[in-house]
Amino acid sequence: MIEEKILQTISNVEPCDNLEREHQKDAIVWIKSGAEIWRTKKPDTPPKHLVCYTAAVDINKKSLFMGYHKKAQLIMLSGGHVDYGETLLQAANRESLEELGVKRPVWLNGGQPILITQVKTVGKTAGHIDVDLWFAFKANSASDNFATSELMREMENPRWYTFDEVLNLSVNPKNLETDPHMHRFIEKLKKVIIPN
Repeated sequence: MIEEKILQTISNVEPCDNLEREHQKDAIVWIKSGAEIWRTKKPDTPPKHLVCYTAAVDINKKSLFMGYHKKAQLIMLSGGHVDYGETLLQAANRESLEELGVKRPVWLNGGQPILITQVKTVGKTAGHIDVDLWFAFKANSASDNFATSELMREMENPRWYTFDEVLNLSVNPKNLETDPHMHRFIEKLKKVIIPN
């Protein structure tokens, strides 16, 4: 069953802090409850559903490809909703192809999500809960330009951001500039690409 594969993937995420542990535990309970986990109708049915981020990462330059998401009204990574019947990695592969034009991403972390978070959405489709799985793949900021028509439909001014630039974006709810968990993602990503 697909739900069992999704549960296994989520269970295999090693939480970096108590917040991730809480989000992981809640997601597991939610999926086991039999609730609908895939978005069935835009923008927010059911009011809690699965989403994948697909971060293009230049390991050497320590940078991410991001842009201003028109609906969220924040600077975001590429990604999108998990379609009905997809595993998380299948969704990440589809999103990387649709939005970034990458046919065979070289996934970091063995193709497993680096982070799991939950967030109440903001912007033009505010108010529902996204259960976010953060995937990342290797890219090259010198040669990779992901300005596909699908990406440009969803984002403005996509470009490479250094980790330091991302960490300077506000995650304060009063002055939010990016996903509120973005700084936590950067810190966890660093542990994946710069092992001790």
